[in-house]
Amino acid sequence: MLDAGVKGSIINVASPAGLRASPNMAAYGAAKAAIINFTWTLAVEVAPQGIRANVVVPAFVTRPGMTWGGSPDQQEALARRVVPMGRVTKAEDVAGAIISFASDLTSYSTGQMLVCDGGRLLTNPINS
Repeated sequence: MLDAGVKGSIINVASPAGLRASPNMAAYGAAKAAIINFTWTLAVEVAPQGIRANVVVPAFVTRPGMTWGGSPDQQEALARRVVPMGRVTKAEDVAGAIISFASDLTSYSTGQMLVCDGGRLLTNPINS
């Protein structure tokens, strides 16, 4: 983008694991924390050239082949118990956050993080 002189929006995707301790997933949590910090640093570096960089942080997104949390029914039951909004994150939820950052609706936002996890990050993982 810099070489071509193109202005626009870079959107990275991380995880709540990058924002708090991630027992048994240290490498994953560290990698997601790195993406978040990279996004913040990149936002500062490329803003003068008209490029924005933001990060979306979804959680509990089910997908084919996903085994964490058990079967789809078990994942839904877990989400009803530990997510304040009571469900898993849908792909459409994440897409909405990405579209927002890609659009002119957020044309003056850079280095921002949009967490779309139904409020899960706000809860105490010990009480899950």
